[in-house]
Amino acid sequence: MAGSEFISLIGIIIAFILLMGSIILIIVVNKAMKNGETFVAKPMDIFHEDADYPSGLLALLPLILTILLINVKIDGKAIVPIEAGVFIGSMLVLIFLNKYQDNNKILHNIGEASKISIVSITNTCSVVGFGAVVKASLAFPSIVDSMVNIPGPDYVGVAVGTTVIAGITGSASGGLGIAAPLLAPVYLAKGAVAGAIHRTMTISSAALDSLPHNGYIVTVTNGLCNETHKDAYGLIFWLTVVTPFVGSIVAVALFSLFPFLP
Repeated sequence: MAGSEFISLIGIIIAFILLMGSIILIIVVNKAMKNGETFVAKPMDIFHEDADYPSGLLALLPLILTILLINVKIDGKAIVPIEAGVFIGSMLVLIFLNKYQDNNKILHNIGEASKISIVSITNTCSVVGFGAVVKASLAFPSIVDSMVNIPGPDYVGVAVGTTVIAGITGSASGGLGIAAPLLAPVYLAKGAVAGAIHRTMTISSAALDSLPHNGYIVTVTNGLCNETHKDAYGLIFWLTVVTPFVGSIVAVALFSLFPFLP
């Protein structure tokens, strides 16, 4: 296909997921406004209408630089390790946004951030540990066998197998870490393209992983937003389960037709 080297299927699929999620958000917000719903502040929400706030670009600059530091590679190696990049980003917040901060509360804010980070790490580790226990269960080999024998195009089995395993473990990263070494060799032996397998797994791992027991969902919903699953999970389900699941279907269709495209 002429010019196909400039077409990124993964980019097309991500753009589709972004568009679908945006449409769902617009529909939900418009419906809420039509019903007369408004924002209700919680005790933890503090607003200072007369405060001097930084511009959006300046506020995002430390995050942007952190992403560049840990993702841009020179001679195949990232500029800095992930841990160092996150630490540098935190220091950049103090440097760039110092004039907007209450210096008397810096230690307090660092303590709160440390506490939240420990909760986040603990939640994620517990879910990954849960996935390891699932992998060691007697029924797990039977699940894997059924995944690799799904009829139809190879990438259907790749997507379904990865999605199911990620859903069982409650973690995209944990499920992907289990699914990749188990499923990839089987489908490579069947003639599937390695790059297409990798991309299909990456996308499909992000569907059922965010079920209510997912560590990230628990951390953000209950810990950071102080919301209940009953109030918040409905929209989360549409955005983090349904949308990626539809994206997985699109990925299977495109990679089945164009397996050698990036």
